[in-house]
Amino acid sequence: MRTITREEVRSHLYHAQHLVIPADSLQAAAGVCGFQNSPPGTWLCAAFNRLPACSVQQLQQELDEGEGIVQAWSLRGAPWIFPLSDASVFLDALCAKEGEAWIYTNGLRYCQKEIGVPFSVLLEELMQCLQILKQEPVVSKQRLDQVLAAAMYARIPSVLQPLWQAASPFAKGQLYGEAIVSFLLRPASFQRGIVFGPRQKGSPTFTAFPLTASQKDTASDAACRSLVCRFLHAYGPGDVKGFAKWTGMELPQARRLWELAEHERTSVMYQGREYSIWKRDTYDKQQAVEAVMLLPPHDPLLDLWDRDLLLEDRNLQRMVWKTVQNPGVVMQNGRICGIWRSKKQKTVNELHIRLLTDIDTKSLHIWIKAYEQFLGQKILVDISRP
Repeated sequence: MRTITREEVRSHLYHAQHLVIPADSLQAAAGVCGFQNSPPGTWLCAAFNRLPACSVQQLQQELDEGEGIVQAWSLRGAPWIFPLSDASVFLDALCAKEGEAWIYTNGLRYCQKEIGVPFSVLLEELMQCLQILKQEPVVSKQRLDQVLAAAMYARIPSVLQPLWQAASPFAKGQLYGEAIVSFLLRPASFQRGIVFGPRQKGSPTFTAFPLTASQKDTASDAACRSLVCRFLHAYGPGDVKGFAKWTGMELPQARRLWELAEHERTSVMYQGREYSIWKRDTYDKQQAVEAVMLLPPHDPLLDLWDRDLLLEDRNLQRMVWKTVQNPGVVMQNGRICGIWRSKKQKTVNELHIRLLTDIDTKSLHIWIKAYEQFLGQKILVDISRP
């Protein structure tokens, strides 16, 4: 059995994620493993590092048109940007089968006894109510929950109606029915019931799935295999637990998909343990990246399970991978050498960088200059050194 080194893995991941050789299109860049878009807009920086010749206006227009790429709740229930042609991989493959828990629905399971109505019944009613999005988009997530909860009220069993109108245990000022809708929207998204539309005045909009791709059958085995292969290509060597964490699935569902991809996987030794890689990947050491680049919070590269590969100091890792409000990172030679946060003003962007190791900032300023041109806005930089 082949043994793969960290240097080989680091080199492979950079190339697999188009951080060495740019992708030839946004669809190619997003098709590797998608872009998480939280906080809203962070995907643009991730795309810039993979498509440096594009402008922010070009990328945003392509997303807003919703023909080549689309944004929907996907992996881990987060807003995700991916090619519309890959909806079967980034949505259908996430659908749970009977006996499996749906992604992002733990809150509902904890109060299932109190609700007293099967999850499947509520989800079916929500899918019917989502038809209203074909007439008019809804602006803001809070308003979406309210509109759909009101539409479902007349459709749910009468025994549930008093609880539906009661105060939610999850958020102040929220009704119980609105909370139920909020949890159900992720499974509804996996079934192509809803997507994000263009933002309006800083708020998200929600609309129906594009008509040309709204019809689907049960998730095919091919789509499930493809999701496993994309995980291994972007983050391998890996195992089923890493796949479950990346997707947000519980282990029974993750194992089902993992087994479907058995003939797409090859076993290797990595860090003293047996893992899988995608059989098409060679892990030959390739051209290294020496130039500095800034990756945004939740950049696809930062989703890797072996965080020591990018940053060996466990204390510093806790500064990078946080529960909420993750910073962006400064990368050089395939390793994290700093963190950054930005603050957008009317005419400029403030960029606050904290270096964790001392580096030559010439390459850093070259990246910032290129990013200024991408944004079409001036960037004011503040750098603190160790």
